[in-house]
Amino acid sequence: MKRSTGESTLRIEYRPLADLLALRWVENPKDHDLGLIHQSIDEHGFNDPVTLGRVGKQEMLVEGHGRLECLAQKQANGAEPPARVGVKGKDWLVPVNIGVEFPTLQKAKKYALQHNRLTEMGGYHDDKLLEALKEQRLDLDGIGWDEADIDALMHNQTEHLAEDASAKLGGFQYKIIISCKNEKHQGILIKRLEKEGLICQPLIS
Repeated sequence: MKRSTGESTLRIEYRPLADLLALRWVENPKDHDLGLIHQSIDEHGFNDPVTLGRVGKQEMLVEGHGRLECLAQKQANGAEPPARVGVKGKDWLVPVNIGVEFPTLQKAKKYALQHNRLTEMGGYHDDKLLEALKEQRLDLDGIGWDEADIDALMHNQTEHLAEDASAKLGGFQYKIIISCKNEKHQGILIKRLEKEGLICQPLIS
């Protein structure tokens, strides 16, 4: 595989938002959760510069379609520019990674596809993700996970712990049945017991 022979130095320039919008890859197949991107930009500012790729004299956006779309929406709605987005006259100035060159347009599109796909391929270590989300439990808004996701991770964790314990005990399982006052009481007990690492299966008889 040939290594890229483009510019060796990556730098950041500020470019007008309108100019960048004209350089988008129109056929980009990636969809975006614009609501979550808006929330992130509102809370943290614009911290992730978009990237322009150059093919000869032609420039094309290869990273940042969703972020640019959110900025365009904010500007159209009369919002203040986010932190780290500049202003010159009526233009919003956006930080852009410059210095990425491709031998062909096909290679530029391949990079855009790879950039999106590779972030999806790794997945997560469930045990580390659960602990990280527990730390954010009081501030989950806009993070992309919610309480239901935490509950599901906890349930999976308790199932694995139970399977390990069962294997160590030679296949024996020890269970109890608790009679609840009503459905609400049942739900409260299930949450409490699952937090202690126990597997609960609700029953109604």
